[in-house]
Amino acid sequence: MNSMTGAKALLAFLLVAVPSLYFLLPFCGWVYQCGCTSLPLGGAAKCNIHQPEGPHCPWCVVGDNDWVGLLPPALILGGQGGVMWWVARRRHARFWLLLVAGFVAYWVFGLGVAYVFKLVYNYPYFLGGP
Repeated sequence: MNSMTGAKALLAFLLVAVPSLYFLLPFCGWVYQCGCTSLPLGGAAKCNIHQPEGPHCPWCVVGDNDWVGLLPPALILGGQGGVMWWVARRRHARFWLLLVAGFVAYWVFGLGVAYVFKLVYNYPYFLGGP
C-alpha cells in the first residue's frame, strides 16, 4: 500500500482538529489554572484575565491582541498537521495511526506552546505549580 490519499488524510485532520479546537479552552484552564473551561460551561468567562490584578493567563492575554490571539491554536494545529502529513506520507500509513499521531501531537505541541507562552509572559503557574 502506498501513502494515504489526500482525501483520507484531510478527513483524519478534520477529525483531530475539531476536537482539538473545542478542548483548547479546557486545556488552557488545566495548564495555566486560570479558570478557562469548556464552551458550554462558560469558556473564558471565569478566566483570571477578567480580574483587575494579575497574573493573567498568557493565552487569554494574547487573545485580546487581534491576530496574535490566533497564535496558540495556529501553532498547535500546524504542529498536528505537520506530524499527520509526515505520517500520511509513510508507505504503510493507516488511518487509525494518523488519528493517534494527531492526538499525540496535540499534547506535545499544546504543552510546548503553553510552556513557551508561560516563559514569555512570565506566568507563575504551569501544570499545578510555579
